[in-house]
Amino acid sequence: MELPKAIAQAEARLDGDRAALRKLVNGPTQYDLASARLAVNEAKDKLYVDQTYYDYQVSKQQASDPQKQAGLIADKLAIDQAINALARITAPARDEDLAVAQAAVSAGQQTVALARQPYRPEEIAQFEQAVVASQGQLDQAQHQADASALSAARTARPFTVYDVAEARATVDHAQATLRGAQNARLDATVTAPASGTIRDLPIIVGLLVGRSDPIATLISDDLQIVINVEETQIGKVREGQAVTVTTPTGSEVPGEIFQIALALDPKTGGFPVKVRPFNASGLRLGMSVKVAVDSSGASR
Repeated sequence: MELPKAIAQAEARLDGDRAALRKLVNGPTQYDLASARLAVNEAKDKLYVDQTYYDYQVSKQQASDPQKQAGLIADKLAIDQAINALARITAPARDEDLAVAQAAVSAGQQTVALARQPYRPEEIAQFEQAVVASQGQLDQAQHQADASALSAARTARPFTVYDVAEARATVDHAQATLRGAQNARLDATVTAPASGTIRDLPIIVGLLVGRSDPIATLISDDLQIVINVEETQIGKVREGQAVTVTTPTGSEVPGEIFQIALALDPKTGGFPVKVRPFNASGLRLGMSVKVAVDSSGASR
């Protein structure tokens, strides 16, 4: 690189570093404040415009809710960045920021001095070492300043819009998983259509069954007795008619007729008639009983 050009570049960089240091010491100009406030207002205006736009797009089914949320999250992030930028320029200069700026000026001065004067090789080596040392101090100060700024930002705003969006997505996923588990539990639960006692389980754990495969035999608590009435006698019975059921032990249980078949059963040659006992405590499924119909036609 030619000497004049190197000097010009070093001086320009030094001027920029000095200007940055003066801004930290003297504070922001009115132009800087106006520009930062304008950026905040513009970011808020954009959020309002995008909100209206996405509401319209979603109502017309030209955009989805996830697309709307992604766009609004980006707008809110831009607002946060603009507010943070305004806070940085209005806040008093921190010691870390001043140290960075002063280190940058010192490094720039060393660079300009090295570029202006042609020195012997050993002198140039010394200046280069000084520049390297100054740059190291600058890097260290910048690292400390960045760490302090990050810590301050986290203290002021511990959660960003992205953190909130991620947390909401985690909650939505957990709720969907819960609903899936609840549905799986419902699918694995078989509910009996009525109360009763399970008599037979023709399946075992691990066996695959289809929709039409029987998995249990249920004995209803509401016991019924079926008798066959000859066609010559069917005209004498009616629903609600009183009956007396005699068990094999000789005990009698009152009951009533509650259903009469409309057609004759060709297997038995009679009409099936269903009887409901009022007290089934002494009766069991498959038991043979005697049923006497009240010939007077009385009903209970």
